[in-house]
Amino acid sequence: MWARVLPISVCACIILFPCIPLRSGTLFFSNDWLNHLWLIGYGAEAVRKHHFPPLVLTASELGGLPYPIFYGYLFYPILNVLAAVVGLRTAVRLAVVGVLALQYALVHRAARSGGASNLLATATAALVTWAIYPLTNLYHRGALTEFFAGAFLTCAVCRWFSFLDADTPRRRLRAALEVGLLYSLAAGTHPITALYGLCFLIGLSLTIFIRLGMSIHRPIRGRLCALVPAAGLTTLLLAPWAYVCVEFNGKLSVQNGKVWLFENDIDCWWVRLFPFPLDVRVWRNPPGLVETPYLDAQVNMPLAILAAVVIWGTIRVQRKAGLWLALAIGLGVMSLWLSLRLEPYDVLPGVFRVVQFSYRMVTYVNLALLVAVLLALRVVPSHPHMAGWLSPRVWTAILACVVTLSAVGLLMKLTTIRAEIPAQRFDYRRFTIYFYGWATYATPGQYSALRADEEANLKLVPLKVAADDPHQYAPTEVLAAQREYIATQVQAFPWNHFYLNGERVPDTELRVWQGRRSDLPGTDWSRGPYLAVPIPAGASTLEYRFEPDPVWHALYRVSFVILLLGLGIVGFLHLRCVSRPPIEKLPAQ
Repeated sequence: MWARVLPISVCACIILFPCIPLRSGTLFFSNDWLNHLWLIGYGAEAVRKHHFPPLVLTASELGGLPYPIFYGYLFYPILNVLAAVVGLRTAVRLAVVGVLALQYALVHRAARSGGASNLLATATAALVTWAIYPLTNLYHRGALTEFFAGAFLTCAVCRWFSFLDADTPRRRLRAALEVGLLYSLAAGTHPITALYGLCFLIGLSLTIFIRLGMSIHRPIRGRLCALVPAAGLTTLLLAPWAYVCVEFNGKLSVQNGKVWLFENDIDCWWVRLFPFPLDVRVWRNPPGLVETPYLDAQVNMPLAILAAVVIWGTIRVQRKAGLWLALAIGLGVMSLWLSLRLEPYDVLPGVFRVVQFSYRMVTYVNLALLVAVLLALRVVPSHPHMAGWLSPRVWTAILACVVTLSAVGLLMKLTTIRAEIPAQRFDYRRFTIYFYGWATYATPGQYSALRADEEANLKLVPLKVAADDPHQYAPTEVLAAQREYIATQVQAFPWNHFYLNGERVPDTELRVWQGRRSDLPGTDWSRGPYLAVPIPAGASTLEYRFEPDPVWHALYRVSFVILLLGLGIVGFLHLRCVSRPPIEKLPAQ
């Protein structure tokens, strides 16, 4: 009995250790936490009322925000449905613990299938789970979508190695579909992570040509054939997101950004490679005076030490293995370079500058370290102490040291996390705080600006949220003595339309205006771009409607059907595969 209970208890402790701060009743650690909670709760209300997640965000201060179309278009609907069933805070806690448990299980399984002992597999999974930078995203930055996308991408990499290990067509197909499904979830959660993650996976795909040290050689043709349905699944899941990105390429405000590098503090090379959490800004100033304090963006140094030991042992046994291990090392060095310098972004295509902050590349450094460990286990089918260059006691001591180093870093990180009580209560008719990135997906360039004579007759008429539905604006009665423009709080986006007395106002007659708080006494409106609507003399009824492109709308609904079908197919293949044990690896000759 204890032989089963003890490993389960160890796994549970490893997974729940970084989740200790989630016990907070408020579940609020930074401003962006409030934004994400508002988005999830807002969507949960829509699910309860309309039985479907919202396509656009509408509140008293702002309206017509196409956030759910471009950002987290798979993540937020899933959390919306879960929150509608179990409640907002319970849904977030379950999601965080669930994704950490999934990541732990897949890392452990990928290491075991590569020939690692249970001790090495458990240590590797613990080092990945306790990494510093993902916890910075979760707690101090409040970047929940980036945290989840990084975990999904890690899971996709682990399933890629399971795909390489698969010994039957059914297992191969299941693993390939899971890679596509997990990558799609990463892209549908945080597009920036998926963009660089795609480049990472393309580099990793070269491993398909490795002849593994197994009793049966996997033909490359069989692997390539299994990737075809996985590519189809990914294409269908990402089709709506890809459609809007192509449709509005070059028109979105987000494409005008730049990459930020904090080379004098958090982006120094010695800070990046420090083995413990370190934000030198809080040395110089109190944390309350630092924007986003404890922004610890360290590389997973305990995993780096383990990777170095495993790589060195592998090369000692088989020197040719260094050619394949150079792939993982190259990916890691390139990612580290991109995290510390701005010059590479001047050479890369402009789309890569949407990374915004160079420290985000730490995610891919950590991934490269994990790939190095998993790849080393496969090019030589035994772990180092079995190869005879380390005694079992020395190998166990090395694992104990790196796990202790990681645990100390995690404890230091947890001591800096402070749960706060938000000043605002959740009101889904209003944005609770200044919404980060609220103008990111606006397209002001597709409208004409107000002329001087039109601005002279501009009248402020804020639309009001419907009394029975916080997700829609109620029709507004407008009385004008002459033809004039009225300023609304609806964001400039081509799928936002207005109707006057039942007739749609042509987009060519709409104008863009930039609101300022000083122009709007008694309101909480921020700076635009907003849409202004021409109103004829007399009484009129103004209605706002969000009417998406029919092609996108069809792709959007199909993608969720495909998501459910993909989960069902993977589950079916899993049930069919569990009854057949995998082929054992032979010891090294």
